[in-house]
Amino acid sequence: MNSYERVMQALSFKEPDRVPLVPSTRFVCIKHAGYTLGECYRDVNKFVDAQEKAISDFNLDAAWDLAGIYYISQALGQNLAIPENDPPAALEPFIHSSKDLAKLANFKPENAPILEYQLEMNRKLRARVGKDMPLITYIESPFYLACVLRGTQELYMDMYEDPQFIKDLIDTLVEVSKKTAYYVAKESTDIIYTACPQASKAMISKKAFQEFVHPSFLKVFDYWRNTLGKKILFHVCGDWSDRFDLLVEERPDVLHVDKVDLKWLKEICDGKVTINGNVSTTKTLLIGKPEEVEEEAHSCIKAAASGGGFLLGGDCTLGRDTLAANMQGMTTAVAKYGVYPIK
Repeated sequence: MNSYERVMQALSFKEPDRVPLVPSTRFVCIKHAGYTLGECYRDVNKFVDAQEKAISDFNLDAAWDLAGIYYISQALGQNLAIPENDPPAALEPFIHSSKDLAKLANFKPENAPILEYQLEMNRKLRARVGKDMPLITYIESPFYLACVLRGTQELYMDMYEDPQFIKDLIDTLVEVSKKTAYYVAKESTDIIYTACPQASKAMISKKAFQEFVHPSFLKVFDYWRNTLGKKILFHVCGDWSDRFDLLVEERPDVLHVDKVDLKWLKEICDGKVTINGNVSTTKTLLIGKPEEVEEEAHSCIKAAASGGGFLLGGDCTLGRDTLAANMQGMTTAVAKYGVYPIK
C-alpha cells in the first residue's frame, strides 16, 4: 500500500496496512536538509529537496508545501518583515476601515509573484513525489487572513465596535481564499491545509465564533471540497473543546488537533472527521528524548487509531530545531505499534 492509498483509507474510516505518519514538517525539514528558510524562500528547489529528504529519512506519508510565510498577505501588498531563518511577520495593519476593502476587490492571484512561487513549489513537489503520496497545500483561512491584514487586536475591538465592517472584510476574504486555492492548488494538490489560531476558545467566545468565523469556513470548505474536489485538513491550534460540534458541521476531512484527549475526541469525530495528532511538539518532540516520543506516539495510536480515521503527527507544526532522533521516535512507534489491527 502506498502513502496516498494509506492516507485516503484512513480518511474513509477504514484501516490501512498501518497508521499513516503525517507530521507537519514544513520548517524542521529545512534545517534537517541543511538549509535556512531564506534559502528556500529564494529557491523553491531547496524546499522540494528538503521535503523529499524528510519523507525518505523518516518514512513519512505526505508532502507539505511551505506554509507560514503569509502568501496571500504578500500577494495583497501587506508590508512584512522577512528575516533569514524565521517566518515573515506583519509590520502594521494593511486594512484600517471599510474604505480599504476596495484594495481587495480586484485581487488576481496570477499577478502575484509570491503565489507563482507557491504554484511552482506544488508543481515541483508533485513531480518529485509522484502520485503515490498526497500533497498538502496551505491556504490562509478568511478569519486568519483578516486578523493579519487588520491586526488581531484591532480586529477583536472592531468585532464589538463595528461588526459589519469585520463581516464585510471576512466575506471579501472568502473570495480571496477561493481564488487563491483555485490558482495554486487546483492542479497538483490533494489536500488543502488551513488554520485559525485566532478563533480558539482562549481568543474568542463560541458565540463570536458562530457569528464571525463559522459562516466563512462553511463557505470556503464547501468550495474547496465540492468545486475543487480537494480534501481539507484544518489545524485547530489551541483549545477548541467547546466548538468541536461546529467544526464537525463544517466538514473538514481532517482535524489536526492540539492538546486534547484523543479518546474523547474520537468518540465525537468517529465516522465524521479524521483526527491528526497529537504528540507534543514542544515538551516531547523538541526537548524530550526519542524514547519519550515513541511512548507518547504509542499512547496516541492506542487512543485513536482503531477503526481508521487517524493520522499520527505532532500537536502543531514541528519546531525547526526538532532533532532527527526525536522525529525517528514517531517512525519507530508506527512500525512497532501502528500496524493494523491495533493491539
